[in-house]
Amino acid sequence: MIATNLALPSQWGEYGLAGLVIGSLFLLVYSFLSTLRSKDSSHQKFIKELLDDDRIERREDRREHREINNKLASAIEDLTEEIRQHNTLLPPHGIEGHHKSG
Repeated sequence: MIATNLALPSQWGEYGLAGLVIGSLFLLVYSFLSTLRSKDSSHQKFIKELLDDDRIERREDRREHREINNKLASAIEDLTEEIRQHNTLLPPHGIEGHHKSG
């Protein structure tokens, strides 16, 4: 590779100072791009983990929401049944008819 050739001072005479500078720039750009790629892949992994965690949390929230809705529906059904049973014990005209006597 050119980078290893440029590292040897004996090769500087062949390429000259300009070759050393240009080679160093290419090496720097290559190093910069490889660092960016590795950071990009680590950021992609991090984002994937965040999204997976959020998906799991939303699934748990939906499950809890269903449980609460089921409990609420059950309580409403129980209350409705109690009201029905209570209404069958009232006089035929209901509470209003009972108070209007007289």
